[in-house]
Amino acid sequence: MLPTSLIRFGWRARLRWTRLRGEAMTRDMSTLVPFYEHLWRDAARTLGAHVTELAPGLWCVARGASSTLIHNYIVQIDDPVVLRVAGDKALCHRLLAERGLRVPEYAVYTARELGVAEAFMKRFPGSSFVVKPADGTSGARGVTTHVVGRRACRNASVLASLYGSRLLIERWYPGESYRVLVLDGEMIHASRRRGCWVAGDGRSTIETLLGPKRRSTTSQRELAVTLEAQGLSLGSVPEAQRAVLVRNVTAPMRGTVEIRTVFDEDVTDTIGPGLRDDAVRAAEAIGSSFAGVDIITCDPTTPLGESGGVINEINTTPGLHHHHGLTGRAAPKAPAFAVLERLLCHTGERRGATLEPHVSIKL
Repeated sequence: MLPTSLIRFGWRARLRWTRLRGEAMTRDMSTLVPFYEHLWRDAARTLGAHVTELAPGLWCVARGASSTLIHNYIVQIDDPVVLRVAGDKALCHRLLAERGLRVPEYAVYTARELGVAEAFMKRFPGSSFVVKPADGTSGARGVTTHVVGRRACRNASVLASLYGSRLLIERWYPGESYRVLVLDGEMIHASRRRGCWVAGDGRSTIETLLGPKRRSTTSQRELAVTLEAQGLSLGSVPEAQRAVLVRNVTAPMRGTVEIRTVFDEDVTDTIGPGLRDDAVRAAEAIGSSFAGVDIITCDPTTPLGESGGVINEINTTPGLHHHHGLTGRAAPKAPAFAVLERLLCHTGERRGATLEPHVSIKL
């Protein structure tokens, strides 16, 4: 097996090469400045506010005596302490679990403690895993999904260690990815990364319905686990018109390293009240007034306790491009409209939510 130093060198060279070629999967948010400038100016016009550019990507939005500063996608809602809490993925998992919310099974370790990760994987035979930096990153940096086996875990751990010393290994869960946008205790929008589905006809097995799609699944392991989560197998015969999820993304994945989730389908009206409540409680658990709660589930109409899904991450200062389809339009009741209205109405307060006194936090 290659020494860790050589693996680390290989990852650095690979990442640098992909960025030089413009093939990096992670997004440089500075490239979205034109999008956000159009978005905020559009929302400001709707609200009767005025936008002044202070520097490239930095704007002051004013209406009467109220004003707020916006830097690209970053707004003045949650304070730095809340942002620090949200940036610690392991801490967020613990705080959510203490509230009875479903999160992935996980373990925290370092690149020198691979035995911890290997022991964790042995607890869930037949499962796949996700390895990522435990804190200080966003946009899928250092994340590897569908990790199986000791060698893959070691390679993924070395990649993650390039971004921080504390690492997180989570059990991988089947389902589609949802981003639920929570503002001041209410869901204001939800987006989804669409998965691959088949429709039952009441006669055919799922294996027959899949046809060529079976060969294009990321792995037979993923297919089996995704079906099992819905109480099905390849031999099941779903009733006519029943939709069955067979893969968590529409197109087969070409890789499992630093794959950025792109939420591009509006599913606000699909989210059931139970899942809305789960998302709101998740934001409250870390003291956030404005958060994008990332959820993995096969059924967004039911709460996580029934669907078996999990909350896999909470994003403060969430990117609104996930909720505007990169169109930059902000009609009344759109997320950007609601966020800017909130900013202008709360000028001078800057209070946000607070963590409950009984919750002990170890940063």
